[in-house]
Amino acid sequence: TMELLKKGAARLLLSPPARAAQAICERLDTNPVLEERRTALRELLDSAKAHPTAVAEVAIPTLVSVIRKDASDPDNIQLAIEICSHIVEADGIMEGSEHEQPVRVIDAFMQAEGTMGALLYLLQESDIYVRYDTIQLLTKLLNKARTEVESTILSNPMAIMKLMDALEDRRTDFLRNEALTLLLSLTTSNQELQKIIVFQGAFDRLFEIILEEGGQDGGVIAKDCLFLILNLLRNNSSNQNFFRETPCWSKIPPLLRLPTENSSFSTNQEAIIRLTLEVIHGCIAEVTSLTSTNPKPLNSTVAANQKWFGRKEILSAVVTLGVTVPCPLGPETHFLALSVINCLLLQNSVNKQTIPEISIPAYMGSAENAVVGCLLVHMLNSQSSQVRIASLLCCQTYLSSNSPGQLSLISSMAPSPFETDSVDVVSVPSIGRQIVTALSIENNANNASSSPSGHDEQGGESAQLRLWGVWAACDILYRCLFDNADCKELALSLPVEVPKDAGPAEGLLAKIMKALFEFTRQMFSTDTSNGVYTDLVKACVGILRVLIGWFANHINGLNVFYQTGHYLVSLVDIVSHPNTQTHVQGLTALFLGLCLHFRPSGSVSNDQSSTDAHRLDNTKLLDILSRNVGLQNYTAKMDAVKRTEQFRLAERGFNATKHVDALYDSQFAKLFAEQYDKIQGSIISMMTGTKGGKGSTAATKMDSSDSAALEQYKDLIRMQDRELKDLRAKNEELMLQLREALVKGSSVEHTGVSKVMLDAAVAEAKALKAEVDSLRVEVARRGEELSQARAHALKMESTHQQELNQVMNRAQDEIRSLTVAYNGLEDALMEKSTELDRGRIRSSHLQKEVNRLAEELRLEQQRKAPIITSSDSVNGSTGPSSAQTVEQLTAELNESHRKLQEFIGRVQNLEEESESWKNRFNHLNADHEDLLVLLAWQDQQLKEGSKVTGETEAQTLLA
Repeated sequence: TMELLKKGAARLLLSPPARAAQAICERLDTNPVLEERRTALRELLDSAKAHPTAVAEVAIPTLVSVIRKDASDPDNIQLAIEICSHIVEADGIMEGSEHEQPVRVIDAFMQAEGTMGALLYLLQESDIYVRYDTIQLLTKLLNKARTEVESTILSNPMAIMKLMDALEDRRTDFLRNEALTLLLSLTTSNQELQKIIVFQGAFDRLFEIILEEGGQDGGVIAKDCLFLILNLLRNNSSNQNFFRETPCWSKIPPLLRLPTENSSFSTNQEAIIRLTLEVIHGCIAEVTSLTSTNPKPLNSTVAANQKWFGRKEILSAVVTLGVTVPCPLGPETHFLALSVINCLLLQNSVNKQTIPEISIPAYMGSAENAVVGCLLVHMLNSQSSQVRIASLLCCQTYLSSNSPGQLSLISSMAPSPFETDSVDVVSVPSIGRQIVTALSIENNANNASSSPSGHDEQGGESAQLRLWGVWAACDILYRCLFDNADCKELALSLPVEVPKDAGPAEGLLAKIMKALFEFTRQMFSTDTSNGVYTDLVKACVGILRVLIGWFANHINGLNVFYQTGHYLVSLVDIVSHPNTQTHVQGLTALFLGLCLHFRPSGSVSNDQSSTDAHRLDNTKLLDILSRNVGLQNYTAKMDAVKRTEQFRLAERGFNATKHVDALYDSQFAKLFAEQYDKIQGSIISMMTGTKGGKGSTAATKMDSSDSAALEQYKDLIRMQDRELKDLRAKNEELMLQLREALVKGSSVEHTGVSKVMLDAAVAEAKALKAEVDSLRVEVARRGEELSQARAHALKMESTHQQELNQVMNRAQDEIRSLTVAYNGLEDALMEKSTELDRGRIRSSHLQKEVNRLAEELRLEQQRKAPIITSSDSVNGSTGPSSAQTVEQLTAELNESHRKLQEFIGRVQNLEEESESWKNRFNHLNADHEDLLVLLAWQDQQLKEGSKVTGETEAQTLLA
């Protein structure tokens, strides 16, 4: 009765649609006739279409029961699945006052006992349409409650097997396609599901479907298969390892084949190619930090994938697709292909060696340089900035740590006798000739100035593209010349242009210097608000990077550079020009600093016919910089580059080639910092009289305060020198007037010069002469004081060094003696410890023996006590014998106790002796530490003495 009352009350709380649905469910629960159950399910379906939430409240357990009981009737099961689909689709569509209601719909469906198990069981049904409807319902549930569905499927591995069976079912494509959709949704993030699917043979089956759909000409299904392969491989090293063990590599190159002649890819074909490239890229791409100064080594999985995809068939297909001229791909797909090429070459010398073996259609140059040549074409001529940057990055990766490739590029810059002026769209020149063409003023400078005001938008874009080509070509040259002595020497002697007249051939140095001077000239005349100005600056920076990378640590090259003195004069003009941009000014100053540092003073030509320009050395160059720029202003221009945001980003590991506006990378920033320190040391050494930057230690170790004092002293000398010159000129002028006055004699009144003025002029001339003499004496005195201070500093430093060496030798002797004593103490302590351990063991044995004897005595006494008592009453003759036995045992016990006490005393003595040895060792250790503190204090006193000496010298200089 109570159960009926509860059911009645619950039914009254339901809405009318829910009560109607509950009545239908009661019919389904009690009626065993299939036809009548099918009729009730149709009524429930109509109710679910109109009121899905109300049906969900009461019908889910009944639907689960129908799925389990009516397995032999596909029609009833399909009706039950359709009702479940309407319930799931209703989740999340209701708003307003019933906002919480939709959440309870999906929760109620997922939490009902046996719901997911019943649905997964239906995947085993033989009826195709039941499996199709079930897969559709699972897809909808996965979109609504992903976590619950994934966990349920993971707990039932047979479900994955049935889904893979659906992919194998060739009777109906619609079932296979629906299973593919569900697998795509399942593999988006759950790596455990991805592994289960892969071990069910997913790779082989998916590539078979792609082949059945037409391969590169396939449609949506082929794309879905590639999407699924990408999901299974991306960020899953286990699946990538399994993929390498399959024979699927042979099925990748046909998906990347080029179109037939005079045709292009369709939209669908390009989508297939893009997905195939993404599959490869997902296995070999590795995310690296932009703030990393040095490139990280690839992990083992990525390196193994590189090797696997580096098979000549796959590598050749990817490279041919990415570098063919003209490229049949769209800009985004082309960029992806170039990114894949870069990842395949990154830190992989084997793949780099394979590149020269790949032949490219329509390439007319050397076959071994075909790939790099086509990359340069895209780098210099592509309208897409992404493609240009990706091409440049591929060239950099190929040339990195590849000396043969670098040397091949430099050697190909020489003009070929078979070059022709005919224009062929598909003909690609050699890599070196493309670099030379990009640096030619005729191709770049005129284009850059074609639209100075920016009114011609198309001309401005063309100029910017060509100037970016100059930057890119210079970057490639920099990669070849930096840290490659063979390339530096070859580039120095290699002609790059054959003159049309009888003049000498033009070398690479002359060409890039002409380009630099032309671009700087245009930069001075271009408005800074014009977009071309930024590209002119970047082109100049690129050329200066080449010069710095070329001539750093290359003395022979600088000797050749010094022979053309007008280059140095022009570079000084760039540094001193007020309109020179900061980066151009600072890099030019750095290059002139290289000329100062690596060109030994006085290393001039012995040829008497040499011009003054040919006889330039670093001393004369420093004098030119001092007069035209000022040394303090000169170093400030290099400092200004180091303070720019571009340079700071490069120091933190920012890659210049990944962004169009960047100027430097970490490698060049490191080179700049190293050469900057060397240049500063050379300037200080030259100004203080040391040769080649290898003078006294005090000069090379000047701190900032000493450098400032030196600069003040040099400025004071310059000021006095200027005053001295002015006074000399004024003195000569007055002396001339005096001579004229004395010659004219009596006609002084007629010339307008009175006797008083003449006397004043003579007195002023004498005073000026005296002041000049005093200034000369003062300059000589200060020079002598400077020499004495320098000698005193060297003497003090030598004395301090000797004292420090003596103290260090004594300390080392004491340390050695303490070490010997310490080792002896340690050995003695070990012996005592061993003896103490043996004593403790013997003491333990004796203690056990004493306890055993005591126990035996106690037992003997207990056993004989009654006997003694009875014997005393019967026969008194046995008493003395028993008493004698007890006395004997007592004596033995006392003797054992005495021995034990003696041994315990010996053990205590050993412990006291061990403690005394430990105290002695601690005292010696404390003495050792005190000696180290004393040495540190003496070293600090020596350093302070050196510092005081330096300050004394600086004060002497300032005085």
